[in-house]
Amino acid sequence: YKFNESSNLWFGRHLNRRVSNISSVDGLQYEQAFSQYYVGVIAGSRPDFNDMGFNLKLFEYGGYFGRTDTVNNSFMENTLAVMQQTNNFKTDRRFLYFQHSDNLIPEVNLFFSSEADLFKKVLNIGQNTFSLTGIFVSANYTPDHMVSLSLSYDARKDVIYYETYKSLADSLIDHETRQGFRAGVNLHLINNLFIGLSAGYRFQPGDPKPSRNFNGIISYGNIPVIDVTPSVSFTRLISSYIDGSIWGASLSKYLTDFASITLNYNHNQYKFLFGDLKQNILSA
Repeated sequence: YKFNESSNLWFGRHLNRRVSNISSVDGLQYEQAFSQYYVGVIAGSRPDFNDMGFNLKLFEYGGYFGRTDTVNNSFMENTLAVMQQTNNFKTDRRFLYFQHSDNLIPEVNLFFSSEADLFKKVLNIGQNTFSLTGIFVSANYTPDHMVSLSLSYDARKDVIYYETYKSLADSLIDHETRQGFRAGVNLHLINNLFIGLSAGYRFQPGDPKPSRNFNGIISYGNIPVIDVTPSVSFTRLISSYIDGSIWGASLSKYLTDFASITLNYNHNQYKFLFGDLKQNILSA
């Protein structure tokens, strides 16, 4: 709901671009602007880490403030936020978040974010702390509507959630594809056909050999007559302790202007030093 040009209220699942790496929030968000400055508050919950559904036990709240500057026809925006995340209303994570974005270079969008944890548990006792969790920076170059090139560097540590458990497969994908350097290209060569390719590389002290990952996706929007959008994806993970691949396929269709249905199938196959893991996941 837009009260006026400087006041906005969101209710429901919303990804706030001012604090985009915090991810979506199910709840209430309010923002008030004062000339070049803005301030906002957030109260709600994180999407469930198993099925992305609504889960009030993952309650979170926080606030942010920032400034937007205009330079000729370009913009620059900086935001500082503090968030408290819980699980079953026990502190899961408390952190400080900074975000910068600009398009000062023609046809280039630059994004930077950094986080610092403000809470830890020692012998099951909560303590205040200040620990830099890491940085993330990315640049996206779009010379025209057909081609987009991207480059990023991720030095964010694996975040510890003191109350929340992730599945093995989710943790592996997140760990192996997130950190390090990543380069990608998105192609939109003909109407409705989308191709995305990316590759990542990471080498840290103590690793026996570098970790590499490769991703690809092909999607065609709205096949005539049946109005179905199919997509096929592939992810390859190679590191010192895992060799894995993930094949995925999905079909989606709009039933009305406000309702759609999607079918997904993923086949995960991992080879570890100590054995193998295979998963077949079907979701709707």
